Amino acid sequence: MMNKRKKCIVLPILAVVMSIVLLLISADRFFGINERMLRKLFGISDFCHSADGYPLTVHFIDVGQGDSIFIDCGGKYILIDTGEFSSEKTVCRYLKKYGVKKIDLFIATHTDSDHTGDIISAADSFEIENVMVSSFDMDNEEKTYGQKMFYDTLREHEINIIRADIGEYVFGDAVLRVLSPIKDYGDSNENSVVVRLLYRETSFLFMGDAGKRAETDILAADEYVHSDVLKTGHHGSKTSTTQKFYDEVSPKYAVISAGRYNKYLPDRDVLERIDAKLLRTDKNGDIIIASDGKDISYFCQK
Repeated sequence: MMNKRKKCIVLPILAVVMSIVLLLISADRFFGINERMLRKLFGISDFCHSADGYPLTVHFIDVGQGDSIFIDCGGKYILIDTGEFSSEKTVCRYLKKYGVKKIDLFIATHTDSDHTGDIISAADSFEIENVMVSSFDMDNEEKTYGQKMFYDTLREHEINIIRADIGEYVFGDAVLRVLSPIKDYGDSNENSVVVRLLYRETSFLFMGDAGKRAETDILAADEYVHSDVLKTGHHGSKTSTTQKFYDEVSPKYAVISAGRYNKYLPDRDVLERIDAKLLRTDKNGDIIIASDGKDISYFCQK
């Protein structure tokens, strides 16, 4: 039991500490001290900061059955998809803990709800400078309710739209190359925006929900797909990650984003095909893969 003398000493100290914390929180507005700096000062750490110090970090956020990938390239931020509407407490909370206020580029691989359903929360929570979408998705006149909501949100927030044309985009110290869609497949998944991120000697390939037809056309176009990290298409579905395409990518790490209680995804044949280090959000929770430009490291929440 604490005696009265100790109480007299401890209570004022606690009061001083709390006052300092409140002062520093207020300092975000006046002096630019943000939550990330505050946490570092007091030695408080969240999983999202596990790879702090690496010049490039790729965060595969566990949104259940869906996709959301956050990339920090030297303070330039890319967000690929948002997950479902119900992911708001997951994605926005994760990014806020990381200290994000502005997203330089949001890539909507396609406008299925498990990929862009939470665009409203993202647009309300962060300043989004540019959104990249496929021409086929943008020009589709028969839009679903979710797709109309997506584009209405972009217009309401006056967000600049970039068409995902095949080619390269310089993004900080990295090069982002759009590989697909090459043509209109008449299917939302196949029309996914596929991008390869090259950072010095390391590379990442993000497949969205692209399937066998898109994979075949990417190879036929003689695109260079070999990558250290592969985010497998369509949550590990049998419609994606053919043996030929996987062999061409030849990744060291493969990531599958899928829900914990999905009986069908990932597909057993796809799992048997993958001989790289396999990381899964349904098994590992949030996943961070970090690069120093030469070597790759990974961190799992569990």
